[in-house]
Amino acid sequence: MSAPDFQSSPPTINTINTERVSMKVSESINVCIRIYSKPFWLLLDSGADVSIINDDACNRLKMINPSLYISPESSSASDVNGGVMHSEGSCILPLTWETETLNHKFLIYKSSKKLILGNEFMEKI
Repeated sequence: MSAPDFQSSPPTINTINTERVSMKVSESINVCIRIYSKPFWLLLDSGADVSIINDDACNRLKMINPSLYISPESSSASDVNGGVMHSEGSCILPLTWETETLNHKFLIYKSSKKLILGNEFMEKI
């Protein structure tokens, strides 16, 4: 499964296969999940309360699925360095791994460089 050009795959140290998720482990835990049948590398972040997608990835997903609804919801969150980020909205995306699909909410942050799956995703799986 190859990742899209704007999300390069992480260096692989080991591969973990569990009943629920297949992931490649590097310095951080990244998982390759399909969104609208396209592979994306997402960072599993146990320190994040919410899941985050950057506006570039969101715009590309909107090109794949023009009916993707972007909610105008706005919120603020602290980044890893203690700075404040302001969301540009939110969207619900279908995340597929192996044979399972889960609709999951992402907040859209322009300043985010990574696609992040936060604690609420990990609690669902």
